[in-house]
Amino acid sequence: MAYAADTKESDSGSSIRPNMPFLHQVQSVTITNEMFEKLYLNPANRVKGNLVQTSANPTPLPLLGFLIASTPLSCALMGWRGAGGGGAATIGTFYFFGGMLQILGAILEWIIGNTFVYIVFGSFGAFWLAFAVTLTPFFNAQGAFTANATTAAEKAAGIASFQSSTGAYWKAAAGDMQAFHALEALLRSVDFPLDLPVGDLSERLFVRRQKALKDAEDSA
Repeated sequence: MAYAADTKESDSGSSIRPNMPFLHQVQSVTITNEMFEKLYLNPANRVKGNLVQTSANPTPLPLLGFLIASTPLSCALMGWRGAGGGGAATIGTFYFFGGMLQILGAILEWIIGNTFVYIVFGSFGAFWLAFAVTLTPFFNAQGAFTANATTAAEKAAGIASFQSSTGAYWKAAAGDMQAFHALEALLRSVDFPLDLPVGDLSERLFVRRQKALKDAEDSA
């Protein structure tokens, strides 16, 4: 090896290097705001047409939409200062900030090649649109729970049943997905012969990876 001349045998028979510096474990790393934006908000991607340098950064736009949509809904669900109604009073923010801005941001992220970011914003935008549609009286989603109600108390109980059922089904679906992914990780850790489907396309969509390897070989 290249450093064979710098090594010597220790008392235990293992090779050591006398001038090798000690290694220390780093507990935390502090980065500047500029470095954070460069790493997470402006990731370096191989984009055709130089779109990242010629267009604005689309990431803050869907982040703003998520913040404006989730903040009033969180306050309504926690009942701050008597807020309630499941967020129906701020349904406009769900349509335009939560849905439109995040879908638009997802499209822009897809254009410049940020695959993971556009999937995140696209899924959240679809959720906010679906949630807004559920609260819209035109679609009458609560009608199935209050069809046979004759008094105000029965209608209120039906609306409460609808809201609790919606939340329960969302949590149940999220729990099922988490349990499925945990089971897949457990089976992979014990070298199980079969792989559960989790939507991983990294082994099939390898065009970008092959192109990167080819570019590396050409530049070498």
